[in-house]
Amino acid sequence: MSERLNGIRWVWFDIDDTLWDFSHNSATALCSIYDDFGLSSRFASAEEWISQYESINLPLWDLYNRGKITKEFLQAERFYRTFVNAGFSGAELDRLDGMNEIYLDRLASQSVAVEGSHATLAELKRRGLHTGVVSNGFSGVQERKLKNAGLKVDVVVLSDEIDINKPDRRLFDYALQKSGATAEESLMVGDNPLTDIAGAIKAGWRSILYKPTAPAAAEGIIRSLPELLDIL
Repeated sequence: MSERLNGIRWVWFDIDDTLWDFSHNSATALCSIYDDFGLSSRFASAEEWISQYESINLPLWDLYNRGKITKEFLQAERFYRTFVNAGFSGAELDRLDGMNEIYLDRLASQSVAVEGSHATLAELKRRGLHTGVVSNGFSGVQERKLKNAGLKVDVVVLSDEIDINKPDRRLFDYALQKSGATAEESLMVGDNPLTDIAGAIKAGWRSILYKPTAPAAAEGIIRSLPELLDIL
């Protein structure tokens, strides 16, 4: 990116796959579940188990982000549907009841951050900028992710604090209210163009898409978090 962003005092981040390496950490948690709960009886490998779970989980998350289903429905259905589709029934399903809570606990215990996140947050603080997160993740879980990975920000804003998800601008407005920031001085950095970027634009914030696979010269996109420092 060549254009510098002037007037920014608050830099806001998404958590999952922006600051905290969700893809890696989730796979680690799911692999441990595969091993500890004997899921090889239905899934040929941990990779197949993860693939089947994600085929259920990702569409449910899309519905949740768009406000079509509740957090409770998402959490109740994603593992249940995966197990039913794999042929588990009766006593097997009873044995696996509560898997969502087990997964969230193991997930939040992981500590791998996105490369460059610690250094970027530290440099932003050194420059006198404020930092925050705006996430559609679940309270209790998201805070543990940040703590276990050593990721420190000034303000944490989670969608289930007010039951409104990104990209709804009301969550971004709530972040301003909670922090005392203004839209004009706020920048959103996230990996999801539909929730992070579209939501920030609707709220009058500036935005940067974090996309490691993007072309080198793409405008409005960074491929690594330290690139952010070059435009602030």
